[in-house]
Amino acid sequence: MQGRQARPCLRSNKPPVPAFRFPPAAMNITINQQATELSDGATVADALAQLAPRPPFAVAINTVFVPKARYAEQALNDGDRLEVISPVTGG
Repeated sequence: MQGRQARPCLRSNKPPVPAFRFPPAAMNITINQQATELSDGATVADALAQLAPRPPFAVAINTVFVPKARYAEQALNDGDRLEVISPVTGG
């Protein structure tokens, strides 16, 4: 075996280095005039879970009313303005 050199061993006792992971993407929206950060793909239901408003209330995105039945499927986009409106009673 003339001319062959020994190869270094590639095995190591060190634990493997974890792969780099990007942080979850986020979007910025406004909820009742307050800047809020939500994860990309968030829905009206996700925003309401974070806000935890007391019923009864109505929701509008960019001044367009959103029916309660669509909260879970209505996606939000970066820059949206979400308004959660509660009725005012009294005299």
